Amino acid sequence: MKNFTVGDGDAIMVMAAHRMGLEVMHFDDAKRQLEGGSSHPMTAASIAKEAGNANDRLRAEPALIAQANLHAEHLKAEYGFIAELSKEAFLELQAEAERLEMAHAQGQDLPSHAPRLQAIDKIMNACQWTLHPDYGVALKSSVNALA
Repeated sequence: MKNFTVGDGDAIMVMAAHRMGLEVMHFDDAKRQLEGGSSHPMTAASIAKEAGNANDRLRAEPALIAQANLHAEHLKAEYGFIAELSKEAFLELQAEAERLEMAHAQGQDLPSHAPRLQAIDKIMNACQWTLHPDYGVALKSSVNALA
């Protein structure tokens, strides 16, 4: 697992806001930061400022805060900062995968959907949760005991 820095936190916030459909600046810089690339100190400061701006736009609505936190958890898992997801975050990833698969089935998929589905699949396979046909979401370690 990678160490999580303040700069990574700022980059996560920018990317989470982008996933929520907010227009953000420095998305590519934030992505490069999370992928381990280097940034000029002024770029890092700009990412931090944009993260603060995104936070200002979201913090008044509890539902938006909850949504941003789920996106942040997904991004932390996607970029190797955490190994496990909460049950809620796992379920939200499953719902996102189902929406993308439905769009594909209806012929409404975009070129960005296939890589996103691959990323979701990788995260979901690596975490401690699984989908059980009779019990819903269950810990992988307890599936045998459920039978």
